[in-house]
Amino acid sequence: MPGTPGRSRGDPARNRRDGGRSGITSGVRRLDFLFTVIGATLFTLVAVTYFRREWPGLALVTSLAFVVLLLLAVLPGVGQLVHVLQELASRAGVGTTYLAILWKAIAIGYLTAFAAELSRDAGEKAIASGVELVGKVMILVAAIPIVVAILDRLMGILP
Repeated sequence: MPGTPGRSRGDPARNRRDGGRSGITSGVRRLDFLFTVIGATLFTLVAVTYFRREWPGLALVTSLAFVVLLLLAVLPGVGQLVHVLQELASRAGVGTTYLAILWKAIAIGYLTAFAAELSRDAGEKAIASGVELVGKVMILVAAIPIVVAILDRLMGILP
């Protein structure tokens, strides 16, 4: 495919033997995974609704088991995301410090959302709001080194 418009020598799609079609098949696999998750979620919701009436303890165990299985199923994708972001950061010359801050902010956001939803499910809206506020403040605190670096750069540019 030499001379193909819009593709440079460094384009990974050009260098693959399949001509770049694997991106399409991996997208289909991701969509299949999503449909599987949606189907399993609907099945679990029906089961948990039934269990909640008949055996409340089993409903809780079923819900927790399903969430754990979902987390285990998603872990390989998280590993790929980590790898891609590390590669992009190294290409851009961004220090690992900034990438670590990004990971901390993402983790704080997800953990905070999880805790807030648990609180809401328990009927404790005030606790959920408090957890969300703490999460937002913690993200801002984690981002302080980035803000300081940006301000340092701006101060170096301004006369």
